[in-house]
Amino acid sequence: QYFETFAEFKAACEEFFRNPSKYQRELRSLLT
Repeated sequence: QYFETFAEFKAACEEFFRNPSKYQRELRSLLT
């Protein structure tokens, strides 16, 4: 996913680290 600004990217990262379990399935499919 591409983010227009660093602020958007940073916000997405913060959202991700706040809810890691929400993204666990996606992460697992990326890592395997």
